[in-house]
Amino acid sequence: MSILSNLPVIDEQGCMVIDEQEPNTRSTRSLMICTMYPEDGQGMRESVASAQYAASISSSILTEIPLAIYETETFLVKIFEENKMQDDVIKFDELGMVRAVKPGQMRQQIYSYEEIAPDKFGNNCGFWYKRLHLPDAFEDTDENCCFYFTIKSGNPIIICSTQRFRCARPARTILKKLLYGCITINKDKVPNPYASSNSDASEAEIDLYNTFLFDNSDSGVWKGLGWFH
Repeated sequence: MSILSNLPVIDEQGCMVIDEQEPNTRSTRSLMICTMYPEDGQGMRESVASAQYAASISSSILTEIPLAIYETETFLVKIFEENKMQDDVIKFDELGMVRAVKPGQMRQQIYSYEEIAPDKFGNNCGFWYKRLHLPDAFEDTDENCCFYFTIKSGNPIIICSTQRFRCARPARTILKKLLYGCITINKDKVPNPYASSNSDASEAEIDLYNTFLFDNSDSGVWKGLGWFH
């Protein structure tokens, strides 16, 4: 007797579909997984969602997060600048982040790669995305779905993905595209002249002002949380 004859009829309540994407080649596939009993479906979906979220926030931006595709890939975001927050749909072109408008409408630049400001620690492109303290305007927003940078006018910028159910990975995809664009623009420039003269200085050796701006950008950690208050 086949073991399949003992299985119950598949019920959609016990099933889920997972779309997978390889980050470098962008090849995709879809898998359908079903529990043996429909009542176990919700628990399976919640477990997979939790595992996917944990994997997203611990993924290496350099090796495990894909670059956004020019012109075609769009993202739902919140943008916070000068104490104002705006919901937007964005994409990227060769110059930077643009508003995704309908065909025939004039293109609207939001932030160019050239605008992204350096930090005070020798990086021409400063981004932070871990342990952020968000302004009150971001109530109920997951900090792991956000990142922070400044533009050369001096304005601090916070961008959060508002993609439902899986906002952490799109946020890192947006960050990576801005970071790589900024690095490309600055590849022939000398290091940031305002950087600390001793990049290996411990936090204790940095003066009080710079202590609040202490940067560990290799791991995405920024201890400048006071800027948000």
